[in-house]
Amino acid sequence: MLAVADGVVSEVTQASSVTGIHCQNLTEWNSIALAVADGSTVEYVHIAPGSAKVREGQFVKAGEVLCLSGRVGFAPEPHLHLEIHATADLKGPSLRFEFVDDLHKIYTPEAGRFYSQKGVLCVPSAVVPPILPPIVSVDSAQLNNSLA
Repeated sequence: MLAVADGVVSEVTQASSVTGIHCQNLTEWNSIALAVADGSTVEYVHIAPGSAKVREGQFVKAGEVLCLSGRVGFAPEPHLHLEIHATADLKGPSLRFEFVDDLHKIYTPEAGRFYSQKGVLCVPSAVVPPILPPIVSVDSAQLNNSLA
């Protein structure tokens, strides 16, 4: 996964390896938080155990590698759950944000949708069993790089 903006890494959690759809896993994720100059904080959730390429307090530039995508916590498969918070409070709601795909089309990610650098992906319903909760958001520009 790549940094979506310049900023300072404010938190790195990467020791957990639990995975799967079980209520005990709801708070057992790994993540990296990036404090951005405008006062917002970008949080990358479900990162692979031990995959952080950065440390707390480190300044990173947009596009710099932060970590690998994982399936840690309440997660059935590797994916990125990206949240952008107005402040450093990671418990607050995520702000709405937009992505720009390879064709410069702007779109807002929606729960339950899959994305790549090419934009929204058509995923057969058989891939996402109906018992799974929706994916809150996916960083389309970084997802393919993270899973490579």
